[in-house]
Amino acid sequence: MRQWEIGQGEQVGGRSEQQDRFEAFVLDDASTCLLVVADGMGGRPRGGDAAAAVIDSARMVMQNRADRDELDGPSVLRDICMTAHNATQGLTDDPKEGPRATCTAFYAESNEGYWVSVGDSRLYRFRGHELVERTRDQSVVKLLVDMGEITEDEIREHPDRRFVIGSLGGEEPPKLVIGEATIRHGDSIVLCTDGLWDSIEPEEMIETAMAADLDTAANVLAETVAKRAGAKSDNVTVVVGRLKRRDTPWPWG
Repeated sequence: MRQWEIGQGEQVGGRSEQQDRFEAFVLDDASTCLLVVADGMGGRPRGGDAAAAVIDSARMVMQNRADRDELDGPSVLRDICMTAHNATQGLTDDPKEGPRATCTAFYAESNEGYWVSVGDSRLYRFRGHELVERTRDQSVVKLLVDMGEITEDEIREHPDRRFVIGSLGGEEPPKLVIGEATIRHGDSIVLCTDGLWDSIEPEEMIETAMAADLDTAANVLAETVAKRAGAKSDNVTVVVGRLKRRDTPWPWG
């Protein structure tokens, strides 16, 4: 049987409060899991509440669908995002100016994986020592990269790097980006908020993704990034999932 191992870590950084939220839901057989990371958007009120609404929505959708035996990956992810979008809208009388959140979620049943992304929280998929996939940010700077105006290396220093054009909440329905892949034994999935990826290269995540103790490694990674960013550090959140076949060594062992 293929089982998912999970690690999680967070740091407040240089902010006055933690507005990131995260959760890992693993069913009893450990072969089905849902990983979720949400980030309350800066410059708007009640960012923490918006991110919490995403996690609450994921918990409710996962529970309801498990009870009805309706755990279809893409459908689960769409349901989570739309439920969270409506819940975030309900936090204010003025959705145009109210709270919003980014969200990245990953759903897996054994080796079949699906993910959804809204905003600039990210998913990285590693196979051994190689980065094989990364979600695309819904942001102003990503549009500039696509147009050839700036390079990926220039994103961190660009004055518009904090402008996100996709979110849950607001007046318009979110534009969901959904992907899928067959996950192999030993593959690792890293979900994180921009507070993490803004201060680290993907190559530096590999050691965490391959660690024997994912929980400890995820916490060390979050702490390292927060210290590196210093007083300007955003909230830092990371969730790591790794697919393991029971009673077998890792493919690189």
